[in-house]
Amino acid sequence: MQAGEMSRGAAARVAAGARATDPYGFRRALRALGWEPARLLVAESFLQRLVGMLALDPREGAKPTGAGPGTGPSARLSVVMAFPRCSSVHTCFMRSPIDVAFIDREGHVLSVCQGVPPWRIRTCRGAASVLERLSRWRIHVSSGARAIESRKG
Repeated sequence: MQAGEMSRGAAARVAAGARATDPYGFRRALRALGWEPARLLVAESFLQRLVGMLALDPREGAKPTGAGPGTGPSARLSVVMAFPRCSSVHTCFMRSPIDVAFIDREGHVLSVCQGVPPWRIRTCRGAASVLERLSRWRIHVSSGARAIESRKG
């Protein structure tokens, strides 16, 4: 074995440690999606899953990171909801569009749906979990034509 290489046992221990700190791969997926920094809320209970993103006010989709240099209104954390053991979501009763990412057991991103408007269903075969955040996209409908406009932030 050359310097800088790990044995299989050492690599397995590192992987096991990563699974212990991020058992569903949510943080790995957030990094891959570019959704960090984020405040991650994991919906484990039935009530948390039922309420989901409905509890978030669309204007409150980002929370301040704290006091000090580089903080304030421009330095905000987006809120990401995580739904373990889930492969489909609905946006019934939502007040604004959401971004949805379907991930596998290790946190690899399988599919991303941006700007999903209220009253839609999205599913992904093979997904083990779902990440949601308030969308950074707005869908405008004017004169029968649909245009998608990006929001900063």
